[in-house]
Amino acid sequence: MIKRKIVPLLSVMVLLLACSGTAWSVTGKSIEQSPETLVKKVLDSVMKIQTDPGLQGHENRYKRAMEIKKIIKENFDSYGMAKSSVQGYWKNIPGNKKKKFSEVFSDLFQDSYTRLVLNFLKKEHIEYLGQQVKDGHATVKTAIVRSNDRILVDYYLRLVNKNNKKWIIEDVSIDGVSIVGNYRSIFRREIARNSFDSLLKKMVIQQKAIKMRLAEKKKA
Repeated sequence: MIKRKIVPLLSVMVLLLACSGTAWSVTGKSIEQSPETLVKKVLDSVMKIQTDPGLQGHENRYKRAMEIKKIIKENFDSYGMAKSSVQGYWKNIPGNKKKKFSEVFSDLFQDSYTRLVLNFLKKEHIEYLGQQVKDGHATVKTAIVRSNDRILVDYYLRLVNKNNKKWIIEDVSIDGVSIVGNYRSIFRREIARNSFDSLLKKMVIQQKAIKMRLAEKKKA
C-alpha cells in the first residue's frame, strides 16, 4: 500500500541529508482566498504537471521535477520549517549559521518533497474534508483515495500578510506523520550525539550531492 511506502520515505529523505472559495473574516478583514483554495490550487497544479502528455516518460522527469519544485518553493514556508526543525536550539545558533542552515534545509526539503510527489502523486482522487482557521493559522484536511487505500493528508498553513491575503504551507502530516516533526526528531538525535555543526556539515554534503545529480540530469 502507498501509505506503507510514504511514511518510511519521510524518514529516508531526512536521513539522506490541496475546494471551496469561501471567504471568512480575520480581524474584520475579508480574506479572498481560503487556505483550502490554496491547497487545492497547489495539488491541481502538481497533478497537471504529472499528467501532461508532453512531460511523460523518464526522459522528461527532470522537467517535471523542476516545475514541481517551483510550485513547492512558492507555496511552502521553507525558512519557518527550518527554524521549527531545530526548535529548542534555534536561539543559540549564530546568525550566519541560521542563514546557512535555512538555505541548505530549503534545498533538501524542496528536493525531497519533489521526489515524493514525482514518485507517489499522479492523477489522484482527492477528498477535501474541510478547514479550520484560527488566529492566522489553518489546517486543511484531505484524503487521497485509491481503490485499495485511503491516505489522510493534513496541510498546516499560516497567514503571511493580511494585506496581501496570502497563505503559505508550513507543514504536512501524512497519516499522522508530520514532515517537520520527523525532521525535528532526527535532527535532535544528531545534535545530541554530535553537534549542530555536525548536522549542518552532513546537510551541506547532501546538498552538494543533490546539485551534482541535478546537473547530470539536466545534461541528459
